[in-house]
Amino acid sequence: MSKTSSADVRAALTHPVVDADGHWLEPMPIFLDFLRDEGGPHALETYRRDKEQADLWYGLTAAERATKRVRRGAWWVEPADTLDRATALLPKLFHERLDELGIDFSIVYPSSGLGYFEHPHVDYRRAAMRAANKMTAELFSPYSDRLAAVGGIPMVDPQEAIDELEYCVLTLGIKVVMAPGHANRQTADGRMYVDSVALDSPHNFDPFFSRCVELGVAMTDHSTSLGWPDSARVISGAGPLGPITHGV
Repeated sequence: MSKTSSADVRAALTHPVVDADGHWLEPMPIFLDFLRDEGGPHALETYRRDKEQADLWYGLTAAERATKRVRRGAWWVEPADTLDRATALLPKLFHERLDELGIDFSIVYPSSGLGYFEHPHVDYRRAAMRAANKMTAELFSPYSDRLAAVGGIPMVDPQEAIDELEYCVLTLGIKVVMAPGHANRQTADGRMYVDSVALDSPHNFDPFFSRCVELGVAMTDHSTSLGWPDSARVISGAGPLGPITHGV
């Protein structure tokens, strides 16, 4: 029995197929070059320490994982097939395979970039978001006829959000941006909570949304809830990089 391909399905349709939630895998060696240019050696060291913390699960035994309740990172997001993985990494190959994949147009979101939105250190957060957006705009610009790469907007502070929005649209020429619908914050005694960027937030984000309208940019929401306290049991303790909190 012959298999029906994505291209076969597309050929039978009378309307375009738009991938509204496409993702790419950012090539980290290239990203680190952009990050170094934006934040210098300190930003690279912060990235390295964060990566060690994120990979802590892999160095523990099963018993240690169960005892410490360490959350495993998102292992399911990277394809194992070599060609598919390369496609997710390389915008040119992604563009070349769209017909094979049965897609007419794709809106492409970041993957690793979802982790930069809420970094607690403002200098690193701003450097990482700026580096990711500059890399995205540069690598995808030749393929904008069928790939709309999305710029990331941190929503920790309204003015910070406006600054990155204006840079994405006015300087980089990005036409679609994304922002998380929340910000992870801490109370005075160090407890984490999820703050809405709208109802009941102590910050007024109306100027940001008004600026989106003024700039005529497509505004989307995309974020992750990994580690949220309302969906996780949280254990605090000391790790090799200092005080840590693990959510599962």
